[in-house]
Amino acid sequence: MKNRSLNVFRFLLMLLTVVISKSVNAQYCMPGGDCSTYGDYIQDFSTTGATTNITNASSGCSSGGYNYFSTISASAEQGSTINFSITMGPFPADEYFQIWIDWNQDLDFDDAGEEMFLSAPTTMPYELVTGSLTVPLTAPLGTTRFRLMCSYYSPGTHCAFSSIYGETEDYDITVLPFQCNEPTALATNTVGMNNANFIWNAMANSIGYEYVVDQLASNPTTTGTLTTLNSLSISGLNSSTNYFIHVRSKCAATVFSNWSTLSFTTLFNPCDHPLNATFTALSGSSGLFNWNAVAGTTGYFYEIKTTAVNPASSGIPLPDTSITITGLMAGTQYYFFVRNACSTSSFSDWVSIPFIIEPCYLPPSMLVSNATDTSVDFAWSSVPAANYYEYQVDRNYANPTAGSGFSFITTTNTTASGLVELTKYYIHVRARCYTNDSSAWARDSATTRRGCAKPIVTVTGGNTDSPSVKWNRVGNAIGYEYLLSNNINPPASGTKTPNVSLPAFALPADGKNYYFHVRTECSNIGYSKWATEPLRTGGVEVASFNYEPMLQLYPNPAQNNMVMKIGSQNQSDAVISIADVTGKILNTIIVDSDEMNLDVSTLPTGVYMLKYHTDSYQRVMKFVVER
Repeated sequence: MKNRSLNVFRFLLMLLTVVISKSVNAQYCMPGGDCSTYGDYIQDFSTTGATTNITNASSGCSSGGYNYFSTISASAEQGSTINFSITMGPFPADEYFQIWIDWNQDLDFDDAGEEMFLSAPTTMPYELVTGSLTVPLTAPLGTTRFRLMCSYYSPGTHCAFSSIYGETEDYDITVLPFQCNEPTALATNTVGMNNANFIWNAMANSIGYEYVVDQLASNPTTTGTLTTLNSLSISGLNSSTNYFIHVRSKCAATVFSNWSTLSFTTLFNPCDHPLNATFTALSGSSGLFNWNAVAGTTGYFYEIKTTAVNPASSGIPLPDTSITITGLMAGTQYYFFVRNACSTSSFSDWVSIPFIIEPCYLPPSMLVSNATDTSVDFAWSSVPAANYYEYQVDRNYANPTAGSGFSFITTTNTTASGLVELTKYYIHVRARCYTNDSSAWARDSATTRRGCAKPIVTVTGGNTDSPSVKWNRVGNAIGYEYLLSNNINPPASGTKTPNVSLPAFALPADGKNYYFHVRTECSNIGYSKWATEPLRTGGVEVASFNYEPMLQLYPNPAQNNMVMKIGSQNQSDAVISIADVTGKILNTIIVDSDEMNLDVSTLPTGVYMLKYHTDSYQRVMKFVVER
């Protein structure tokens, strides 16, 4: 029975110890020591500058070296400064004074920024130590603990002296909301036609003021202009106009009061201002400004700025109603100001034209698509300043260097045709803006696909009643179509076969002409052109298969124009290519007539090559351009 009772007593004692320990841990530490033997104590302590201040004079040595003066306290606003004075006791030297404040109210002084002051060692009895501290703007509102320590020989910690000698005094301090008050008594001193003066009361805690002048009664949503004065002169206003001035106090880097707002109206200006002012961009760096003449004027004044605020200066004199300004930067927001002079001392209000000269930048978002064996589509996004676009398609990565002679277009897409299969081409495009401005070249590339070649047919036993045919195997063919016909013209369709030869035909003895037509079918490309060979003819139409046209090119040398005549029937797949002596293709033209007019006016003086080519024939001719 004794053991059971003893165990219950031990359990209750342990539980009481835990409760007491938790209670102790929830309180501030209380550093005590010997302050009476040698006089290591705080004689007087006081503060100034706070909302309410501490005054604790002749407190002397506290019992046990620690005292919490719960009935003496201070209060101060967030961001405010507190000054303090400490008088030490009678010990002659080497006392250190320290101050801590538990800003985050967590019952200790361990956190960063909570040790607020450390003095140098004292050198005489009853020495006066002074200093100041600032309440953080972010300090939580409410009452917390203020600790002052006197430690002999070296600084202590907030819970212990460096030796056994010293004294600690605790006080309460209440953190109040920061007060940044809006300016009061905002008023106008004078208001003129284009200017106004203002004044307001200087505000406590303010390090300056921000102001905005606009035509809105509502509070500004942007940062204002900073001034350190409580008066202001505003110029550059328009006459007979209602304005609002908004002023607020700035109490810290990011702390402002509410806005104070005042409405005022400028006086009437009898000097008429210019009407119908306009701007026309002439280039990427110049513009023309015009306005209507004002009756009775003695001249005009103008100024170019990058802000919308009326000029503070009188401006640049000008006798005319127009001016061309150069040296501007494309893409920059400018304001052109002009006003009328009624006399040497009387001026109209400023009239402003906001403008931006659009840059002549290279065409963006180049897109190449639909590449075939002979053509490719390309497009780009529009350039706002462009009048038209120049382009060149060639096999050179380097951008074109000539100043003219390029193809041009007013839309933002086109097709390059007459290309060679399995060849990489570069598409160069630039914008032409204003009168003579041009952008840099934008460049993209595309490789033409493999074409669907027509077969090359071999006839055995031609002009007999039992001819046979075969043809070469085309690499990307998936099959062929053929037709035996009395018609020399290519058919619409034929019989499909995977083979590249056919058994001998048995032609009827009817005296008619017979022709063999065959074409290639290619995957995802379609069909080639028809290849046509005579099997049995009377000799009238055979010449069309040994096609060698007679070509004439004149005048040669040429200046601006040349004529190319094709002496026999032109084939539907004929193309003319013009190249320089390096082989660079300058132009490609589809032949659609037996007589072609060629414009060579854009070609510089020199030697050039003209190539006439079809699927089965080609010829190269040299010509000269002279000027």
